[in-house]
Amino acid sequence: MRLILGTPKTSSWSLRAYLSAGELINNATIDWRSFDEHSKLTDATDCPTRQVPVLYTDEAPDVAIIETFAILEALAERGGLPWPVDALLRARARSLCLVFQHHSDELRKLVPMDFADTQQIAQAPASLYAWLERLEAVLEEGRGEYLFGELSAADAWFAPLIARGIRCRAIHSEALKRYAAALKHTAGWRQWAALVDDCDPAYTS
Repeated sequence: MRLILGTPKTSSWSLRAYLSAGELINNATIDWRSFDEHSKLTDATDCPTRQVPVLYTDEAPDVAIIETFAILEALAERGGLPWPVDALLRARARSLCLVFQHHSDELRKLVPMDFADTQQIAQAPASLYAWLERLEAVLEEGRGEYLFGELSAADAWFAPLIARGIRCRAIHSEALKRYAAALKHTAGWRQWAALVDDCDPAYTS
């Protein structure tokens, strides 16, 4: 399996794919790519849309799987982080992820993910708090330490949102603090943070 991913410090879509691979990541070939000053890939070879992440599987090594949600689905089918087992929870999880994808452009511009916390954002935008409150409501349904019970693809999807909350020092409620702590203790998050030069301690402690 080959994953083409962007800079660990700032590539939120790459973080989703990396985390969703779960233990598969240990046997994957990671093709790291950098960005220029305009946030464009400096090398878009094998990236059909000139964006990352891109997945190439062992069974079809010449076929690019693009779009992060499709990559999460493909990884789940191959032993990566699964979606919730319960059909209704699975539908809710997928719905929540896709709603975020289609309604978060402004938030992603206002609060770029930055594990090195190059420039702390003093005032979190209302859209960040709104999404954190949505996650808090899911957590308060009480299925466990993760969004839908066991660690799932949905947690990989929303990990960058928690990273943005950490950057803005906007993780205030006990439910969100517990959730952020649980994510930080996953193997995937720890491995990702270790790849970041000068990773801010707020993302690991």
